[in-house]
Amino acid sequence: MHTLLRLLPRLDPIMARHALRTALASVVTLVLVDVLSLAQGYWAVISTIIVMQANLGRALLAGLSRIQGTFVGALLGSLTLSVMGTGTVSLGLGVFLTIFVCAYFMGLHESFRLAAVTASIVILLGRGTEQPFLLGLDRFLEISLGVGVAMAVSIFVLPFHARTSLRLGIRAALEASGQFVAVLVGQCLENRYDESAIVALKNACIRHVMQLRPALADASREPGGLGEGGQVLGSLATSLDRLMEDFQSMDHAARELAEEALHLELRPDLAALARAMQAGLEAAAACLGEHGVKRTDMRLLIEALENTLHSVDRGMEGIRARQIARQHPLSEVTHFFSLVFSMREAALELMEMLAALHEVRR
Repeated sequence: MHTLLRLLPRLDPIMARHALRTALASVVTLVLVDVLSLAQGYWAVISTIIVMQANLGRALLAGLSRIQGTFVGALLGSLTLSVMGTGTVSLGLGVFLTIFVCAYFMGLHESFRLAAVTASIVILLGRGTEQPFLLGLDRFLEISLGVGVAMAVSIFVLPFHARTSLRLGIRAALEASGQFVAVLVGQCLENRYDESAIVALKNACIRHVMQLRPALADASREPGGLGEGGQVLGSLATSLDRLMEDFQSMDHAARELAEEALHLELRPDLAALARAMQAGLEAAAACLGEHGVKRTDMRLLIEALENTLHSVDRGMEGIRARQIARQHPLSEVTHFFSLVFSMREAALELMEMLAALHEVRR
């Protein structure tokens, strides 16, 4: 039994909350449909489920987009029905006009399909009706009811803010970055390159960072925007983008250096820099929690990075003074300088991130 439980997927509290809120919103919508005696009230329930999203910012965007698309679809569907009646030609024209207007005139790229569904419903159900615009109004009100319930539940019932998702996403990216630096540089200084392990860590970093942009956009749409520390979160997300570029360069250089020796001349300094970077990334991650950005004294970590960078610079000066690079092929020298340069750029980027976190709530 214990083995079976371990094989089951771990429960995601965010998705569990989303499932609970969506179920509650669906039930509330159905009750209102019954109370108001709406003939096609199931469209309201369907709209509620479509609009419900995992975070508030995304739900607000989906709700507004759904309302606008429904209005366009109901209006153009009713207009097509009143002019051409129901049939294959009117259906095709109504769908074409709805998608064309939504996508090219109103920029509703997220909802033009559902707008076309609304137009189709109006046209297909309008056979024999003498009041096509009243039919379109009924569909619009039904769907608006479902959207309204979804947005109300998103705001007032166990709300999960996108800025919380953004903070947790940045924290996960920082933690994964710390692991990547430790493993990549550690193996490089041992003339090893475990491709499967390093690629998995690098992909985890990239995956976390790619999820930050939509989370940042969702958070900006919520009431109050990003909230306190919002500028810091935006800065961290941008810095992580640049950090991924440095990691790509580090990875490429480390792959080639696995069978080379010049970088071993700087082994103690590069190892110390990697440890300082890992400590800084982990400390930055620890500042970010579900309830906000905690002010943390980062001066010692910044000083540690500065000191290790100075040590690397002195080591590089020693290599130049002793003309050690001349004893190695040009390709090896290129790989070595690429590793040192990309690690240096990553460390400087990290120092800016730590400085930004140090200033929070000062």
